[in-house]
Amino acid sequence: MKKLLYLSVVSSILISCISNNDGVNLSTDKIVGNWNLFSQKTNSIETITDCKKQTTFNFEPDRILRQTFYSFINTDCKENSQIISSWAFSGDSKYRITNSSGVSQTLEFSFSENDTKFSISETDTNDIVTVSVFKKN
Repeated sequence: MKKLLYLSVVSSILISCISNNDGVNLSTDKIVGNWNLFSQKTNSIETITDCKKQTTFNFEPDRILRQTFYSFINTDCKENSQIISSWAFSGDSKYRITNSSGVSQTLEFSFSENDTKFSISETDTNDIVTVSVFKKN
């Protein structure tokens, strides 16, 4: 009986120590939350519209990222697409985003204003630089 109790206690301790979050408490990671597109510059020129400002990135504690994009369709601002991906903290303000096809991209997030804003910079194959700034709701 003592052995069974001992195994039960040891198993409980081991299970409570097992983690798949790379040492990061997902519920308190600063990326977790709903973020709205605040600004977007392409080659240093502001390109955002009020419609695009409705774009949201929702980083959920279970490592799901829901990206909802808005744009003008004809003359109406509408949800253009929603992409569901996964996210993982890679260290040094870098996060790996993996889409449903398994394609991953690691981006560096520059946080500011007490972690209520972040910016990401992307350069396309034509060397066009786009900097997007998101603000936490």
